[in-house]
Amino acid sequence: TEPGREWTRFGVLLRFLLHTGARLGEALGVTVGDLEERRVGREAVRFAHFHRYRTKSDRPRQIPLTAPLWGELEPLRAHADAGRVFPFRPAAVWY
Repeated sequence: TEPGREWTRFGVLLRFLLHTGARLGEALGVTVGDLEERRVGREAVRFAHFHRYRTKSDRPRQIPLTAPLWGELEPLRAHADAGRVFPFRPAAVWY
């Protein structure tokens, strides 16, 4: 047990990777501005944007997010470090 680590944020990162199919580098680069909620009629539709040159194909992608995942991302968005939702280094995640 390492109390200094943000295990809750790490768990949300893992679920984000599973739900979106994003690569680790793509997920670690997600900022608060990359998460969007739109209204379509009465329904809320939520997306994660992966901008051009941040993906393997260098093409932008827009991935829909599930309501449970969006609920977990809400508190992280409020406390994002320098705008990044997941302020980890790739080596720390692999460790």
